[in-house]
Amino acid sequence: MSKPTNQTYQAAPIFCPDREADALRILRLLDADPAATVLYFGDAVVRRDELAALIRSFAARLAECGVHPGDRVALRLPDSPAFLQAFLGAGLAGAVPVPIAPQLPLAEQAVILADCGARLLVAATGEGADGLPVPDVLPCPLAGLTGHAPRRNAPRLPVNADPARPAFLLYTSGSTGRPKGVIRSHGDLFVAAAAFGDHLLGAGDGLAPAAHTVLCASKLSFSYGLQVQMACALARGAVLVLNPGPPEPSRLLKLIGRHSVTAFFAVPAIYAQLLRETDDYAPLASLTICHASGEALPEAVFKAWKRHTGLSICEGLGATETFTTFLTTLPGHAVPGSLGRAVPGFSVALVDASGAPVAPGRPGRLKVYGPGLTPGYWNRPEETARAISPDGWLDTGDLCVEDEHGLRHTGRLGDSIKSGGEWISPLPVEDCLRTHPEVLDCAVTACRVMGLEYPMAHVVMRRTDVAEDDLAQTLREYVLARLPRHMCPVRVLFCDSLPRTVTGKIKRQALRETSPPVSEKPS
Repeated sequence: MSKPTNQTYQAAPIFCPDREADALRILRLLDADPAATVLYFGDAVVRRDELAALIRSFAARLAECGVHPGDRVALRLPDSPAFLQAFLGAGLAGAVPVPIAPQLPLAEQAVILADCGARLLVAATGEGADGLPVPDVLPCPLAGLTGHAPRRNAPRLPVNADPARPAFLLYTSGSTGRPKGVIRSHGDLFVAAAAFGDHLLGAGDGLAPAAHTVLCASKLSFSYGLQVQMACALARGAVLVLNPGPPEPSRLLKLIGRHSVTAFFAVPAIYAQLLRETDDYAPLASLTICHASGEALPEAVFKAWKRHTGLSICEGLGATETFTTFLTTLPGHAVPGSLGRAVPGFSVALVDASGAPVAPGRPGRLKVYGPGLTPGYWNRPEETARAISPDGWLDTGDLCVEDEHGLRHTGRLGDSIKSGGEWISPLPVEDCLRTHPEVLDCAVTACRVMGLEYPMAHVVMRRTDVAEDDLAQTLREYVLARLPRHMCPVRVLFCDSLPRTVTGKIKRQALRETSPPVSEKPS
């Protein structure tokens, strides 16, 4: 791809991480200060030497199970010492860890296990295979599996990193279709630690990344959660607060207050829930950095959070294919709706359908280039070729426009709506609707009326004692007074909640598929 002309392009500096096993590098850090606290888990305070022992013990246990270098080991575990032990222990043994969210439906778990050809499933003690396509199950207590040492005839640990062997596999969330296995390489954790973690955490209140106490509401089984907790926190010596349960507002507030968390990471929906369900923001007084990713952060949530806490939420954009959050705003520079600029080492470009750079101020398809970009999808060469160009640029599927603050996200390629002959993003319509006092949450999708495409709103009401027909008309008039006519929803549907993936993203395809047809002429 030729050098883009739009201003967001950055020439990527030389960034050549050492490709030794990530687990070995983290063990070296743990061994350097063995008595220091590495994480909090429930009432337990875990030291670095204790976590290091867990990792080595698990690597030895895998050898006893007959796991060989290159074998895929599925991890169906909540955020816990067991997950960290299994993920890094598998890497130490040369196996390929494959995180699977425990809350995923069994049918989706089966798809992932079959696709990766897992040799072993590591699950919490008391859980079984549940009929899933995997040869063996290794039960693991959440506090970690102990008491194993390498046998005399066992393979020598650590097993050297092999560039031809994945370091781990991460499956996409499935918000745009069937989950795909994204291949990750050794060194990717430390690319994310340097490019995103140091860039963000080093910008807040003068604290070094290692001085932070980090809580992430997104789970270790997903790209954002794994990046933040494993790369930005653990690999940089920060203290990690693990939450094995669901990200309920009361639980998160308790953890932040109890452990004086300084850096908090979550998807936008979590920030909205915290704002809705508490009036006591005293437990948040220790926070110096708040970050959101996963989907667009509504302007109303940004402003309400700042009003109540005094902190701006930094917003970023990443992908499972990049692992690293490659766009982000920074503390002191965050503005509503902005994704900021590329982090060190990464280049971004906005292009049109032909691949040519778009003019400044015009929306375009977002492409990214940088270190740690996946070499491809597991056993899917055709999809790899469609997503990644021969010269290494990834087509993210996102639509953005550049302004004075950096890039602004305007939607996904498949989410755009052609209404009134113009392409529109659902995001500004959703932002407008969320400012109405009767709207708790909403999403906008396309519908067809008399063969033409128009926007349709799916709304969660704040109160249930409101007449739906009257509110639907009120909301349409509300949008019409603030946005162009072709952006006004022709229909408003009310629902108890919006369908979301386990990572918190709105399932727009599910909304489109379940919405009744609209036959009347639009007003």
